[in-house]
Amino acid sequence: MKTLRTILAAMWIFLFCGAGVSLAQTCTTDEDCSETGLFTSVAPEAMILLDMSGSMKWNPPGDVFQCPGADSLCYYKPAGGNCATIQKNPALYSDYKTTYYPPWTQQCGNAVLNRYSNETCSGPFYMTKTEMPGYSTDCARYLIAREVIRKLLDDNKDGKIFTDDDTSLNIRMGFAKFQASTYQEWKPIGTSYRNIYCGAPFGSLTACTASNQYNYGDYKCILSSMWTDSAVVGATPLALALESVKTTLDTAKNKDAYKNCRQRFVILLSDGADTMACGAANGDRDSTQYKRRRASVARAKALADAGYKIFVIGFGANMPDIEKNTLNWMAYYGGTDNPLVANSGDKTALDVSAFEADPCAASATTGTCDGTSLQCFAASNDPGNTPLSGYAFIAGNATELEAGLREALNYIREANYAFSQSSVASSRIADENFLYEASFQPVNNDPMWLGHLRKYQILSDGTVGGAIWDAGKLLQERDPDTRVMKTYKGGSLVDFTTVNITYAVLGVENDTRRNEVVGYIRGETAYNKDNWKLGDIFRANPVTVGTPSHYYRDINDGANAFATHRASHVRSSANGLRIVLSGANDGQLHAFRTSDGSEAWSFIPPSVVPKLRQIAHASHPAGMPHVYFVDGPISVADAWLGTGEGKTKSASDWKTLLVFGLGRGADPNLWSSSPDCLSDFSLVYDASRPHYCGYYALDITDTLNPAYKWRITPSSAQAPYLGDPWSKMVMHRLKVNGSEKWVGFMGGGHNWAACNPYDGVGTDCDKRGKGFFVIDLSNGSILWSYTRADNPTDLNYAMPAAPAAVDSDLDGFVDTVYIGDLNGQMWRFRFCCLRRRRLRHGELDRQPPVPARGTARARLRNADGCQGCHGEPLGLLGDGRQDGAHHRGDNHGPILRRQGFRPDEHLVGQHPR
Repeated sequence: MKTLRTILAAMWIFLFCGAGVSLAQTCTTDEDCSETGLFTSVAPEAMILLDMSGSMKWNPPGDVFQCPGADSLCYYKPAGGNCATIQKNPALYSDYKTTYYPPWTQQCGNAVLNRYSNETCSGPFYMTKTEMPGYSTDCARYLIAREVIRKLLDDNKDGKIFTDDDTSLNIRMGFAKFQASTYQEWKPIGTSYRNIYCGAPFGSLTACTASNQYNYGDYKCILSSMWTDSAVVGATPLALALESVKTTLDTAKNKDAYKNCRQRFVILLSDGADTMACGAANGDRDSTQYKRRRASVARAKALADAGYKIFVIGFGANMPDIEKNTLNWMAYYGGTDNPLVANSGDKTALDVSAFEADPCAASATTGTCDGTSLQCFAASNDPGNTPLSGYAFIAGNATELEAGLREALNYIREANYAFSQSSVASSRIADENFLYEASFQPVNNDPMWLGHLRKYQILSDGTVGGAIWDAGKLLQERDPDTRVMKTYKGGSLVDFTTVNITYAVLGVENDTRRNEVVGYIRGETAYNKDNWKLGDIFRANPVTVGTPSHYYRDINDGANAFATHRASHVRSSANGLRIVLSGANDGQLHAFRTSDGSEAWSFIPPSVVPKLRQIAHASHPAGMPHVYFVDGPISVADAWLGTGEGKTKSASDWKTLLVFGLGRGADPNLWSSSPDCLSDFSLVYDASRPHYCGYYALDITDTLNPAYKWRITPSSAQAPYLGDPWSKMVMHRLKVNGSEKWVGFMGGGHNWAACNPYDGVGTDCDKRGKGFFVIDLSNGSILWSYTRADNPTDLNYAMPAAPAAVDSDLDGFVDTVYIGDLNGQMWRFRFCCLRRRRLRHGELDRQPPVPARGTARARLRNADGCQGCHGEPLGLLGDGRQDGAHHRGDNHGPILRRQGFRPDEHLVGQHPR
């Protein structure tokens, strides 16, 4: 039966959003609801707005120049040469597009553009595809843009654009272009992705691929309209396009039954400045070009003022600062930011109110304004010479263009949901005779959601009493100067203060903004106008850390050092050493004392430090999206980190280890070139960014004084198979080469992309997440792994779930591990007989997976073939999907449940925690 709160929430949605919107999940009980039940799903809308002016035919650096007094293109003609054998001389020019130098005097009718380069279009560039071996890729800007859009619309990375991509990306899209003096909406919002891209009819089974040409004569699709040079012509009516797309979105909004809930966006891709507003310009050197720059910024602001944020993506490797500044001001006033680049410039330096009513009004000018130079500006309030950066995406090649567009889509994807409840209970745990409940209050149009962690007494009759404390409210009242806030820098933990955090590390423009960001995160009154310090606790479920288990006896250790470790680390609410840990989307992992709810310390993972600027704000509504930070699984275990057989241990080698993943908060700073994980990030591994920033380990043996321990350090062969850090690490011990080794078991992580396209072709796929890893808990190295490289036939799906570790013969060592993947397959890894086989380090015994292809009816089976293994372990195993298998331990197979769940890491046998 639905609760009254759920019914009232549904009524609120009906009244506010309109009829037809429903809860994202129908729940039979509160316990059956996953987090998606907290939201209403209203797909956002985005219009792709493409510049199709003539300069989009150029190569990325824009190596094209204009003849004096003529509109046709000119090239350098060496002595004795002719147009057929022209060669550009890069030493003779440095400016962009239209700069004239005396050697550029030979006018070549229908001149050839140097567009052919290597596959990455990184240059150098040649006139023909046969001029230089290996440089046969046509690198015209419009062709690069077309291919990048194809890759992004193929959301599940199966090599084609089909209906499943519309479902997974879940953004209603349209396509419009602008060139010469026109704006044309060629695909209205809501058109299927495959029809937008290649013109495939909605009712057909045709998919768009990299090689097909299924445009069916549909000249309005992207593939057809960007097919040849003849379609890429004319000037750049940028301001007109922005004004026109606003009209398009206004019309769509007025007709939308869900207009109060649906968010709308514009994705602008352009390689240059407006040349048509306020009367057509005589090229980029026109003395009134400042009017067109102002008009572009004013039109972007008008979009944002109407509720339509605009992502600005500039394409051109050698784009001049004049145009970069203008595009950044458009993005800033259009309500968006580029999280991949540090912000720089004074945001108050341009007063848009001075010209937005009439951007075409004349102003006094300064500089060289005789029509021969780009350096002609309005005397004040000219976007072109008012420096600003870090808001627009400026791309100089295909990789940067894809990164910018992907960030825009990720942002828009976050707009899928509107909250259906004013306060959301995200998780509960019981410890001693108390219940700890995490909840949060979502705030629309604000990146900071208000987090709560409450402690309740469990009464003698089993009921729950009133709240004893709320850590969120206690932290609100806490003096920021008394907080213990740490991050990792320079090889050690440091205080999170302005003394240790520079504006460059935060990716902001100056010390003033640095102070604002640090002050906001610390909760300083001058900077945190929300007057709230604890962010939402979403997926990082709370974990209590108390006295090591009284029920664990280390049967491998005759000295019973664990008992000494336990006696030395009694942690209770009474002595103030018992803590409850939880990650939050304020950028911190928090430790609260269970005794009084006070914060003992917090840790800010270094890879999220550059993201903190995305939530620091001074007013509401901030117009900023919710951002994920420490939003992944938390594991705590007592582990022996000594060496050898472990038969006579030292108590000092027993440590209480905390390992947590960032989950969704790792995006986009998952891989770094910095050993500290503080700068130069990428979401995908490459050799220049070898440091994985997804998991962090802290030694919390002293619960009030954490010590940094390690992060996972893969080899170059293992790194490509690590995905988003969603898999909870399960810690236990193995026998390796006769020695006792404490390890962490984990899946490769989350990644929707599969490696088995429906058509059965394609071998170079997205490898992320497709592996199982055994981590050495002493140093974070990967002791052993099993990835798609080991089994390219079957291991085609990511493994984001938590493993289930089994000690089936009760000898104190794990012998079997089970883990599910995103295709419902259950994998079994056997380690049970290692004590009877002498294996070299890293050659752990394994067996093929127990397949459950296409179904969730996988069975947990005995570790058959291992002497001494007995009984069928009872446990739960989730595969990371909404539907998971609940094993009953009988002969009837699993029970299918609506909700994902976590395995019990103590399935069989003893464990110290």
